[in-house]
Amino acid sequence: MSRSLSENKYLGFNVKERVYVSDFVDDFVQAIIEKDTDRITKILRDVERDEKSIKAILNSLSLS
Repeated sequence: MSRSLSENKYLGFNVKERVYVSDFVDDFVQAIIEKDTDRITKILRDVERDEKSIKAILNSLSLS
């Protein structure tokens, strides 16, 4: 069974690329500056990152 197009939307993209193509760059950067973990988490979920990845990204930003 093949996957739908939406399931492959970000296939092979890293986080920066996902945020960029989704037009979240300004909001993502501002959320990082403000240390707004809720907004960062929402953006990362919107670009289809899983909870394990989100936790690792927040940790890398010293926000978890």
